[in-house]
Formats: sequence, structure tokens, C-alpha cells
Amino acid sequence: MDIAQAIWALRAYADGKKLNHATVRELYLAGYIEIDLQSSRDNLLPTDITEKGRQLGNDSPMQASGQMRRRISDHKIGDHITVKLSGGRLVDAEIEAIIETTEGIRLQVTFGVETAKIYTWQVVAKLR
Repeated sequence: MDIAQAIWALRAYADGKKLNHATVRELYLAGYIEIDLQSSRDNLLPTDITEKGRQLGNDSPMQASGQMRRRISDHKIGDHITVKLSGGRLVDAEIEAIIETTEGIRLQVTFGVETAKIYTWQVVAKLR
């Protein structure tokens, strides 16, 4: 699988499209996605795009799916947002802190009694 094909497949996966077995296998072996280790060898289930996959072509999944890149000024402490967690679960959360690291901007969010640090591309919608 060449770079262009990998970028296309990652964009399709980020848009929610289902990938065939051969594509999932190639992306996993290249280190672009993670798979459910409990899935059978004949039915590999992708779970998340790895950091290597996000950096492919310097595009994040949000940029790859045609959405605008989010800036630090797009978020404020106290904002309510909908977040897609690593397991695919969507939760409504409140931003507690904005952290700038060498890997990029991270948001510390709380939902219920739980706290998580997320990437800005995991923000699905701003609620208020």
C-alpha cells in the first residue's frame, strides 16, 4: 500500500466508512491504526488511528475529513463539548484546562466523575 492509498483509507475510516479486511491489515502492519486484539484473524476490527496515522501527510483526521483545523482560540475553559473517546464512545464534557505540549494542544475535560486528556481532533461538536 502506498502513501496515497493509506491517506485515502485513513480519511475514509475517519469519515466512518467501513474498511475491508485487506486494507485494515495493511494499515495495521504499517502502524497507522490499532485493532481490537480480541478480534479474529479473519475479521480484524479497527479501533483507533495511531499518532503515526494522524501525522501521515501532516493531516489530522479532522483535516482529512474536510473539517477545519481547530486552534487553541477555538476552546475556552468552561466550554461544553461533545468528545469522541478512544473506544468510540461519545460523551458530553466540560473543558477544565488547555495544555500545550510538543505533540500539540491537549484539552483536559471532565464528564461525570471522570477526567481525560484529549486531542482537539477528538472534539465532535461545541455545545455552548
